[in-house]
Amino acid sequence: SLYIYEFNRRIGPYYVDLTQVPYLDAVYFTVVLAICAWLIYRSVQTWKIRSLGTILPKDDPCIKHSGTNIEHINKIYVVENLPTSFVDGFSNIFLQKTYSGQQMYQIFLHEAEHINLHHAAVKCVFSIMLVVYWWNPLLWLAFRYMVRDLELACDEKVVRDFDGAEKKAYAHALVSCGMQRKTVLSCPLALGEIDVKE
Repeated sequence: SLYIYEFNRRIGPYYVDLTQVPYLDAVYFTVVLAICAWLIYRSVQTWKIRSLGTILPKDDPCIKHSGTNIEHINKIYVVENLPTSFVDGFSNIFLQKTYSGQQMYQIFLHEAEHINLHHAAVKCVFSIMLVVYWWNPLLWLAFRYMVRDLELACDEKVVRDFDGAEKKAYAHALVSCGMQRKTVLSCPLALGEIDVKE
């Protein structure tokens, strides 16, 4: 702060007149359109997965007795060869089909918390900010950590009432279902496990 004060006192504040940069507006809006096109493409790819899955009824005994709020959940899809389980912005849950029903149940608890905590809306608003302020690297870094924190918030909510054995089984389910995942970080309305180590 002292160096900045001395610089301003002796030389004065330094301003860059961006209006003199040629084609700056064209560059800005070109990048905005490119990011929007990429996000739309990623969203469409995510929505196409619906046709590959089978719908799990919400009156399934495991779902009904899960203890979590399911009234805000639209549909639950079970999809084979899904890289990662995730939630889309329309309150649909997409679950990896695994050999263990217990693992699917535990992953369901995690994804249901995304809906109950309205994480898709938070990520959508932040994605809009990224589109507008794409030139700010700190905002991209903040976005990365914000998505990680949303995932950890769901984990903490799920294991809050678990005992040691249940926490261990839950962690094992996250790792085994997430090791081959592909990130859905670039989809503005989808949330999926992106940091298995954490």
